[in-house]
Amino acid sequence: MRYYGNFAENIINAYKSQDKELLKELVYDENARLIEMNPELVINALKESNVDVSSDASKLDLIGMSAYNIVNNPIFQRNLEVAIAEGQDYDIPNKDRFSNAEAGAEGSGGEGGSGSMVTAIAGAVGSIFEFGTSTQNLKSEEEKAKAAMYSKIFGEQKKRNYMPYIVVGGVLLIGALVVWRVTANRK
Repeated sequence: MRYYGNFAENIINAYKSQDKELLKELVYDENARLIEMNPELVINALKESNVDVSSDASKLDLIGMSAYNIVNNPIFQRNLEVAIAEGQDYDIPNKDRFSNAEAGAEGSGGEGGSGSMVTAIAGAVGSIFEFGTSTQNLKSEEEKAKAAMYSKIFGEQKKRNYMPYIVVGGVLLIGALVVWRVTANRK
């Protein structure tokens, strides 16, 4: 269930309700939106998280790297929090924003709306990804993240069902053959 309102309201309300699945869905959707609309933010967050990524990485590469690092890399989680806040057009005054993500996440509310926004996102993102869980759980969560971002960016490919066309075409063809044969015998 999604709440009505903007991303900030959605993530804060989901965090308050302790709905971890909704929080994950919101984070994955927002990460996918950033990859689609502003991939530089995701690339910078990955680079600042000690991930080797090309400046012209494709959407597929960014999805794979983001999915892996959002589950396994706490530094990327903190940097993603700042990228999401910046992607929401909140003014983050610090030029060295990614290396300061941890400080912003600890509640420097004196920076206007940006500190509280980063704090809210940090609390939400930090609460949904647990470290020290089994490798299978981490791999499973990584695959869920990839699937969510793939479907958000590329959409779900629906196969067209041609069976009705084949049936109607076959009936029309048989009908035409019957009419042709009946009229051919009358001459």
